[in-house]
Amino acid sequence: MVLSVFGDESSDETRQRVFAVSGVWGTEPEWQQVEAAWTAQTGGEVFHAAEWEHAARHDEYKALAQTLAARL
Repeated sequence: MVLSVFGDESSDETRQRVFAVSGVWGTEPEWQQVEAAWTAQTGGEVFHAAEWEHAARHDEYKALAQTLAARL
C-alpha cells in the first residue's frame, strides 16, 4: 500500500490564507496506472492548481481529479 499526503499553503484574491491537506492511497499497481494516465494527460507538465485555475484550464483540472478518483 502506498500513501501520499500533500499540503499547500497559499492565499486567494482577498489575501486570506488558505490551507489544504489531502491524502490518497492505493496499491503500487494502482499508483503506476494513475501516474501513467496523469503524465499522458499533462504531457509531463508540472501541475500547479492555482496556475491551472488562473489559466481557466478547468476541464483539464477536472479530468485530472477524475483520473485520481477512478483509479484509487
